[in-house]
Amino acid sequence: MSTKKILIFDRVGLSAEITQDALKSLQYAFEYFSPRQSEEHLKAIGTAFHMTPILLLVDVTMLHRINKIIPQSLSRMFAVAVVGLPEEFEAFGDFSTLVHKQQLIDFLEIPVSPLRFKLLLQRVQVHFQERERQMLLRRELSEQREELEKLKDIGIALSSEQDITRLLEMILSISMEISGADAGSLYIVEEKPGVEFDRNNYLANKQLRFKLAQNISREVPFKEWVMPITPNSIVGYAALSREPLNIPDVYHLPDRVPYSFGGRAFDQSINYRTKSMLTVPMLNHDKETIGVIQLINKNQTFALSCQTRKMQLSTLFLSHAKMKHSFMR
Repeated sequence: MSTKKILIFDRVGLSAEITQDALKSLQYAFEYFSPRQSEEHLKAIGTAFHMTPILLLVDVTMLHRINKIIPQSLSRMFAVAVVGLPEEFEAFGDFSTLVHKQQLIDFLEIPVSPLRFKLLLQRVQVHFQERERQMLLRRELSEQREELEKLKDIGIALSSEQDITRLLEMILSISMEISGADAGSLYIVEEKPGVEFDRNNYLANKQLRFKLAQNISREVPFKEWVMPITPNSIVGYAALSREPLNIPDVYHLPDRVPYSFGGRAFDQSINYRTKSMLTVPMLNHDKETIGVIQLINKNQTFALSCQTRKMQLSTLFLSHAKMKHSFMR
């Protein structure tokens, strides 16, 4: 849950004897406002959209006026607890509709004990933790829907492209866009001249060709070249493992990995610092590596979960593209 304090607006007037011990024991995760303070602060913070969680303490007579007490801008993050005598609750009747519509979460019978008030605050903490979790899930679901719509459009564009060079450029550009990368490279798997195909080892007669490179923040000289497919390089390791490889900092690789980063000298020559690197193998319908894409220096404003999801989307549409266009066989 966020570190924001939960604001308690007491419209009933509980005594300090009831409230103070509970507030202290919960390490001041709450901020309490008396009835007079509550009215002033609600008006002050209600003039703008506000996401601070609020607990409103009311009596039974106020239940039908909750919408007037709580400004619309605060309606997404508030909860209500009712304080009253047992006979008042009985006279009111059915509370079920208010539980849903007015975020009613608890009933405090008078006299309210300090322990009972503390239990209310603990319930409120759990309530808002769950609310935040649900809001996060809804936001992520909305983002996923948008990404899937974009993915569908990408798939249509890739399927309609007939020029293989243009297709590869589109794949690299779109991969950089959805992963928030500053730079990217694309390698294709090709046959080694004069080496026979090995039925038991698809990559035995293959090599990687450095086919494309893009960099948003630098002008980078480009020249095609070929390299062997071995676990000693990051791109070779991804090609062999057929699994995405996500490295936070290529200058500080984990111990005991077989691969190394060989681009420091090139970084120095263009005054650049390669840091994060996402390397995604491109597989055909037989799960054979036909290319590798590297995405460099992701946008630091991206959350980790968002970045992971976008990495998965990259793999999805890359797979879609290569099902129609086989670079080689």
